[in-house]
Amino acid sequence: MSSALEVIEATLASQRFDGVRAVIAAHAEAPKTPEQWFAFCETYQGQTDTILHRLKAAAPDAPLEQFVALTALTISVGLADSAGFPVSVRRQFDAMCREWVALEPHWADHFDLSNPRFVDVMQLATLHRVVAGEVAFALAPRLPHDFLFRCHPLHLPRLIGQIFWSMRGARPILPLHFNYARRNRLVVSQAEFERAVWRVAKMLEQNPRYTGISTNSWFHSAAVRETFPRLAWMRDLFIDGGAFAIDLEAGHADDIGYNSAKRKELYEQGKFLPRHTLILWPRDSVLAWAASRPDLKDEDEALIAPPGEGARYSLPSPPPRPSTRWNSPLHLWDGVKWRRRFGIKYWAALLLIPSAVAAGLVGMAFGLSWDLPTFAIAALVVLTAQYYVSQ
Repeated sequence: MSSALEVIEATLASQRFDGVRAVIAAHAEAPKTPEQWFAFCETYQGQTDTILHRLKAAAPDAPLEQFVALTALTISVGLADSAGFPVSVRRQFDAMCREWVALEPHWADHFDLSNPRFVDVMQLATLHRVVAGEVAFALAPRLPHDFLFRCHPLHLPRLIGQIFWSMRGARPILPLHFNYARRNRLVVSQAEFERAVWRVAKMLEQNPRYTGISTNSWFHSAAVRETFPRLAWMRDLFIDGGAFAIDLEAGHADDIGYNSAKRKELYEQGKFLPRHTLILWPRDSVLAWAASRPDLKDEDEALIAPPGEGARYSLPSPPPRPSTRWNSPLHLWDGVKWRRRFGIKYWAALLLIPSAVAAGLVGMAFGLSWDLPTFAIAALVVLTAQYYVSQ
C-alpha cells in the first residue's frame, strides 16, 4: 500500500490540477513551492483579500483549495514523522490525508474558500490542529491569556491557581475542538468521543512538554444538563476525570444557534442560556483517567501508565454562574464580538489605556511612586467593570 505522501504527490501531479497550476504560474505573486504554500496556510486566518482569493477569481471552477491544502500536506507529512504522534493519532492523520485526496463527502464543503470551515482545513494542513477522531486537538505553545479577563472577578484567584499549580504555568497545552468534518455531524457519539480523547491522552503521555488538555465551549456548561440531558456526559467526562471547570461569559447567540434551529429558538426565548465553560484538565489527571479506561485504546496502541508519586491534580472548581443572556442588566456593548474581531487589541484598549491614564494622572498629582499601585488598582476596577457591562 502506498504511503500517504506518495498518494498526495501522485494526485498533485495528475491532470486534475492542470488548470490550477496554469493560473498559479500566471500570477507572479502566487506561492510556487510547497514551502511557500505551507507558510501561506500557516498565516491564513479567514482573510477575504489574499492571493488565494485572486487566484480563485481567475479560475472559479478549479479545485484550488484542494491543491493548496494537499501541497501544504507534503510538508506536514514530514513534520508529523517527528511530532511524537502515537500510533492511533498517526493513523487518523494518514486517513485524513487520503480523505482529502479523494475529497470525500464529509470534507467537501470545507474545501470552499467562502466557507468559514476552510480555516480549519488550513490549520489541519499545517499541523496547527490534528484530527484524533470525533475531536481534534491543537498544538498550542501556551494557554491563551484572555480567559483571565472572561471569568467572574471573584473566581480569578482560583483560575490563576489552577493555571500555575495544576497546569504548571502557561506552558504548552493540547486544546480540544470538535472535528467538524466527522462523518456524522448531527450526532456526537459518546463512545467515539471518549476514544478520541483517549488518543489525545496518549499524545500527552508521549510528549511530556504538554501540561494538560483544555477545552472551551458552551457544550460544557452546567445549563446543558437541564435542557439537553442527553449531552450532560460531555461535561461529566471531564469533571469525573478530575478536570477543573470555570464559567466564562454568557454563551453567544451565533455559537449556540450554529447548525441548530431548535437551539437558536430556545436561546431567543430565553429558555436555553448556557455559558461558555473553560475546562482545564491537568496532565496527571488526564493520565489517571486514561489509565483507568483501557477499553478505549486502539488495538495496536500501548496502555497508558498512571501518574507516579508527586502528581498534581485540579483545584476545586468554583460554582457555576447563573444562566443569563448577559452578566448583568447593565449591558452596554457586545464585548464578545469585539474581542473576537480584534483579539489582544481589544483588551489593550479596554484595560491598558484607561489604567495607564489613571496612573499618569495620579502620578502627576502625588508623585511617581503612585504610578504602579494606581495602575494595578485601575486595571482591577476596569477588569471588574467590563465583566458586567460588556459580557
